[in-house]
Amino acid sequence: MSKIIIPLLILSLALNTYLLIGKEKAAKYHSEVQSAALESNQTKSTVLDTNNINDREKDELIAMLSDKLEKSRSEVSRLQRQVEGLESEMSAAKLNQELEPKKDVVENKDESEQKPYESMTIEEMRKQGDAQVARYESDTIDQDWAYKTQRDLAEIVNNSDLLGKVSLNEIDCRSTSCRVSVTPLQQGSGASVGAYFDFLKLLQEDSNYKDFDSISRDNSEDNTVYIYLEESSGGH
Repeated sequence: MSKIIIPLLILSLALNTYLLIGKEKAAKYHSEVQSAALESNQTKSTVLDTNNINDREKDELIAMLSDKLEKSRSEVSRLQRQVEGLESEMSAAKLNQELEPKKDVVENKDESEQKPYESMTIEEMRKQGDAQVARYESDTIDQDWAYKTQRDLAEIVNNSDLLGKVSLNEIDCRSTSCRVSVTPLQQGSGASVGAYFDFLKLLQEDSNYKDFDSISRDNSEDNTVYIYLEESSGGH
């Protein structure tokens, strides 16, 4: 009997030992699997955070560059308008000189305005134009002269083909000066200069207004051209 029991005890002990070792291995394997899964999640989280940081930095960089680009475009547009204005003034001054070659000086004007157009600097031309605009703005209103002159100028425009190139907005006359507002039907500084030149030619063909002094100012934002007319000395 003892011979049977001893082998059974040995077998039982071996089985328990195997099961114990198996559980330890299973627990260790389970622990390793959990550690691996945790490391994988941490790695994914790190990658995700890195991607988020990169995307945020990209968005900030794109926003910064877009802002700089918009500011550069605005500055370029401002400079283009300034260049167009200067080109318009130079062209207008040249046209005045060509149409009135003998009219080099004008009485009762300041020193900068007593030079021929061809010898003026851009600053002197601008100063002359600003002075004429200022005289118009401070001019008092003579109802009789203003009404007659506005009517005459409107007839000159309406009886010409100028309205095929511009729309006539307003004619405002005071005592010795007027402002005519037109909008060229085409865009650009060339159209603005052309509108002024065409209007000036109409005045040169009319004996009552051919001796009027004139300058133009452009508003590039709405394409409006303002033509300032001033009765020369010795008028009414």
